[in-house]
Amino acid sequence: MIQSHPVLSASGLSDRGLIRSNNEDQWGMEAELGLFVVADGLGGHNSGEIASALAVRTFMDTAAKRRAEAPGIPDLAERRRLLEAWIKAANRAIFDQARARPQDAGMGTTMVAAWAGSGDLAYAHVGDSRLYLFHGGRLERLTQDHSWAAEQVRRGLMSPEAARRPEVSSALTRAVGLDADVAVDVASRAIEPGDVLLLASDGLTNMVADADIESLLGVYRRAAGEAARSLVERAKAAGGIDNITVVVARVAGSGRMR
Repeated sequence: MIQSHPVLSASGLSDRGLIRSNNEDQWGMEAELGLFVVADGLGGHNSGEIASALAVRTFMDTAAKRRAEAPGIPDLAERRRLLEAWIKAANRAIFDQARARPQDAGMGTTMVAAWAGSGDLAYAHVGDSRLYLFHGGRLERLTQDHSWAAEQVRRGLMSPEAARRPEVSSALTRAVGLDADVAVDVASRAIEPGDVLLLASDGLTNMVADADIESLLGVYRRAAGEAARSLVERAKAAGGIDNITVVVARVAGSGRMR
């Protein structure tokens, strides 16, 4: 048996920050389904805000269509499959619009999505927007950035601290909408009641260290709205040089139901 409401509380918040004149981030959720997504339009590319909005709209519209046809939360394998398919659908929508509209040529976005069930979580991502899990008082990053800097860290050529410096290239090695198809990283893991999920654009993670995110979630883990506001304000206090988007969700339930 699949639990109907895997999330006890959830909140999303997006802020353009202190430097940027517009906000190229978008987020969406179906909290009753335990479904969440964040997209960050590529800075320096045409129409980043259009790409992220189209990505989230396509993702959520296809999710709504699926829910109308088959209410309820599918099993873990199906959630994994659907997340990948919906991100690929967003990729194709952006790619096709960019080809049809010269003013949107080259637009793209990151995407990170999570779908909680009863006792387990499916997630998928492209780019450097991240998914974290706060469990037992500790923060765990579940996604690996698709970026040049992150690749240098993984190869042992750069420290994580150095990779966060403003002068280090933030170029992505993979993004949604730049090509006709995209490789989507898809994974899953167990979750427990009281765990907290955090989806975030790099406007948070480039400004606030994981240790500070962990500390804030420890304080506000029972209040998703307060946690979201505190994370955004901390990023702005650190400089707010980019758009900041967070989605925070607290896992409900009494464990796995079969």
